[in-house]
Order: sequence, then C-alpha cells, then structure tokens
Amino acid sequence: MGDKNERKKMKFSAAEKFKVALEEIKGELTVAAIASKYFVHPTQISNWKKQALEYLAAAFIDRLKPRENNDKELSELYQQIGKLKVENDFLKKNVIYLSKDRKQLLEPEHKELSIRQQCILN
Repeated sequence: MGDKNERKKMKFSAAEKFKVALEEIKGELTVAAIASKYFVHPTQISNWKKQALEYLAAAFIDRLKPRENNDKELSELYQQIGKLKVENDFLKKNVIYLSKDRKQLLEPEHKELSIRQQCILN
C-alpha cells in the first residue's frame, strides 16, 4: 500500500508551534534535539522561530497607530449612534399615527431629519 518512507503529515496547532518556536528561541536545546523531541523538521522549526520573532517585534512597533485608527472608528460609530438615536426617537414619537394618513407623520421643520429621510423611515 504505502512506501516505508511515506510519512503522515502532522498538523500542529498555533499553541504547539509557539511552544516549539519558544524552545528554539530560548536556545537551551539544539535544533536537532527539538526536532526529534517534537517530530518536526529542523527547517520548519527555524521557520516557526522566524515567524514568532516577527510577530514579537511587531507588537512593539507603532503602538500608537492602532489607537489612532480606533479613535477614528470610535468617532464614526458615535456619529452613527447619534443618527440612529434621532431616527429612533422620531419613530417612537410617530408610532401612534401609523394607522392614520402618512403625510401627517412628516415634520417639515425637523432639525435633523430631512423629508426624504422621514419618508424612508415611515
């Protein structure tokens, strides 16, 4: 059926990869020793180590950039919440009149909702 040299491909979780990479980073064992301990090819261990170090370095670079994006996103979300609150208040106020003529529901002098927006909501 199968060749003697044929091996089953092993899948490692992120935690397992981290554990192997961390052992290589610590340097307490040789790559060959780690490879035999976890049944992983030495090249794969080096790749995982390199990947782990890149992620580690990225954790300390430009720590303020994500915060700037979060502030911008937060501002947009507050703006959207405000808009939805105005629309919700408008609908709550006019729910009583739903059975009546829809034209009566429009408020031409509404400060924040245009006639078009009111029509869409009704």
